[in-house]
Order: sequence, then C-alpha cells, then structure tokens
Amino acid sequence: MRVGRGSSLIPLFLDLRGKSAVVYGAGPVGLRKAAYLARETRVTLVDRSPVEAPEGVALRIGEASQNLDLIEISDIVVAATGDPATDEAICRRAKDSGKLFNRADSLGNFLIPSLVERRNFAVAISTLGRSPGMSRHIKDAVETSLPAVLEDMVDLTQGLREELKVTVPDARDREGRIHRLLEDPAVWKALEMEPGMAYELARRKVLE
Repeated sequence: MRVGRGSSLIPLFLDLRGKSAVVYGAGPVGLRKAAYLARETRVTLVDRSPVEAPEGVALRIGEASQNLDLIEISDIVVAATGDPATDEAICRRAKDSGKLFNRADSLGNFLIPSLVERRNFAVAISTLGRSPGMSRHIKDAVETSLPAVLEDMVDLTQGLREELKVTVPDARDREGRIHRLLEDPAVWKALEMEPGMAYELARRKVLE
C-alpha cells in the first residue's frame, strides 16, 4: 500500500515505549515534535539557546553540529534547526546509522502526523510533507465531523467481539456479524438513546 503518488511511506501506529529520541532545534516545529514524541519516548532537545522545554524533555544547550553523537544512542532523530545544510547533515548521519529520522522542511523516512484523538480511537492525518497547514485544516474538519456515538460503538463492539470469540469459533463469521451490526441503523439509534438497551439489541442480532 502506498499513500500518495510517488511516496513509499505507509501509515503505522508504533509502540515506542522505552525508545529514545533526539530533536535538533527548539523553534516552534522542534518544540511541537519534541512534545509529541515525549508522550512515549525519552527525548533530548538540542538548541544553542536556553528554552523552556516541554514536560518530560531534557534540554542540551549547544550547536547541533557539535552534538551529532546523540544520533548513535537514539532510536529516533528529528532535524528542525531551520538551517537546510545542518538538517541535511543530521539526516544523512541518521540514515547512515540506520535510524528513523524526520526532517522539518522535507521528507525523512517517517512522518509525525496531525492526530485526532478520542477516548477509544485515533485518526492520523498527513499530506506527506506537501502542506502542513492543510494537514491541520483536515484535522479540524475531522474533529468537528466525528459524532460522540462512535466512541460508544467501540465499547459495544469490543464487548460483543470478546463474547463472540467464545460462541463463534470462525473468525470470518465473527467479522461478518460485527460488520452487519455496524450497518444496522437501529443499533446506532439505540446507542444514541440508551447504551444499555443498545447492547442487548446488538447482542441479540449478532447471536442470531
């Protein structure tokens, strides 16, 4: 699967707990990416000037070119210094070291998407570096279009899926039953009105 003409990137959700990252550049882009990665990784932010680092981010003051040693001991590298030549050198070394690297002004080998998060699901959005502003615009559009009932439906289908694993041994059969349930407007309507009643209605339908 390819996303976008000419791109070899594919969308993935990764578990990065226990990994480490280095972000070069503490401008608005670097700070945003450092804060994003700090949710799951240990992040070191490198900049020549003292700045207020995001929560959970360690700051190293110095020139990026004098701190490239951090690439070898990091799993993820972000180049966001604002200087194309410096960012190119960072990404070249990261690539040679076999690291995941992201570049603020161009494509690296991974992207940090705009993210819409709800209690039970997440939607990642990217224009593959073509237009970060458009990514944010799409994110705003998606956020306003997602009804709250979607979160309740995740709860409902998760419970039914666990029950079906016991009563319906065939995985394709289970998948088909859940799919038909999601296409049933009566279940959606009941879920908006009374979640408990909706679960019993859905349970009867999938076990028929």
